[in-house]
Amino acid sequence: FAHGSLCVSYSGRCYLSHTLGGRSGNRGVCAQPCRKLYTLKDGADNVLVKNKHLLSLKDLNLSKRLGDLVDAGITSLKIEGRLKETDYVRNVVSFYRRELDKVLAARKLGKSSGGRSFIGFTPDLNKTFNRGYTEYFLDGKGGEIASPDTPKFIGEPVGRAVKVEVKSFRLEGRCLLHNGDGIAFFDPRGVLSGTHVNIVRNGNVMPVSTRGISEGTPIYRNLDREFSRELERVKPARKLGLKLKFGETAEGFSLDAEDEEGFRAAIECRPGKTKAEKPEAALETIKRQLSKTGESGFYLEDLKLELSAPYFIPVSVLNDLRRRVVEQLQGARVSAYKRVEAKLKKTSHKYPEKKLDFTANILSLKAVEFYRRHGVTEIERAAEFGTETGDRPLMTMKLCLRRRLNLCPEASGGKALPRTLAASEKVRGEPLYLEDE
Repeated sequence: FAHGSLCVSYSGRCYLSHTLGGRSGNRGVCAQPCRKLYTLKDGADNVLVKNKHLLSLKDLNLSKRLGDLVDAGITSLKIEGRLKETDYVRNVVSFYRRELDKVLAARKLGKSSGGRSFIGFTPDLNKTFNRGYTEYFLDGKGGEIASPDTPKFIGEPVGRAVKVEVKSFRLEGRCLLHNGDGIAFFDPRGVLSGTHVNIVRNGNVMPVSTRGISEGTPIYRNLDREFSRELERVKPARKLGLKLKFGETAEGFSLDAEDEEGFRAAIECRPGKTKAEKPEAALETIKRQLSKTGESGFYLEDLKLELSAPYFIPVSVLNDLRRRVVEQLQGARVSAYKRVEAKLKKTSHKYPEKKLDFTANILSLKAVEFYRRHGVTEIERAAEFGTETGDRPLMTMKLCLRRRLNLCPEASGGKALPRTLAASEKVRGEPLYLEDE
């Protein structure tokens, strides 16, 4: 997993959402209670931190560590894209493709997949949704992993507001905003707010509303309209290299095709052979029409013309030849594909534990049968089965609130003082309380 949203709990070890409202994160329907507001209190009910997203993490970003991942033997990267917009997918995937290609080239390594990616724009991870970035202790070092101010997309900083008036404000320094941009800022209550920019004129920014913006307010851009329009125009695609050879037969012409993986196709036609009155123009027409691969999934690597003389060939004939040879080539690829499915035999190797509690997430009867076959004698069904979790832990986290907020025992006279994390918002209509042992 290289990029995207992080759960504060270890995967498969979160029962909070299910306990609160029946929506289980372990079954893919999490209500995301970790993105809610919380208030932290001490044992005497004194408020230590009020109304912060104390369980919300930044997004993972390992793009600067791709070389380390490749050197470690990683051969596949996962980019989180659940419920994300098209702009996010195009931007983030294109960014990683570009950076990974640089890493592979530097190490003189080839890709495990064929083809070449055509992006058509300059990707920028700061332009689309993120909660700030973290490498999440990839090499054991510290660093801030939490995003307590908001779980939403703040955007990229563009400056501080100055000369704030009823309908406009200016940005200190050079104005980077444009008509149609979306801006975000924290209002005087510390709540993330936002609006759209109607007009930028002579350095004056005129948004839909200036409510919440005061002198010195940091302004962020969370929608770059020009960047979004560029993403709408381009269509990033991966295409296979294609080599074409156009020649003549006794009664007509032939077009041979071979892609970069060695698949081949050949087509012939007999439109008659008429020498061109304008040889150079005729050859240029042949090259131009045969080079149009369009959205076929191929890009032209090489085109060879093997003709005894320049011929006049109608554009419709050239287009038909190109279309049919590409279709034949695609058909050859599909026909050659064989899906390999592993056939696994049932085994009875002994499981290292005889007793499993609800944290093993055993829900279905097939899962029960599996573990019994492997020697487990006592099985407690998963929380989603109706098992009472009682006062047992509902989350296991790498995030330590004590450490983040300087509340470790060494900072409290050597004692681990009790803390209570109470939800400032409701999750599915239920109040939430978490005890810190």
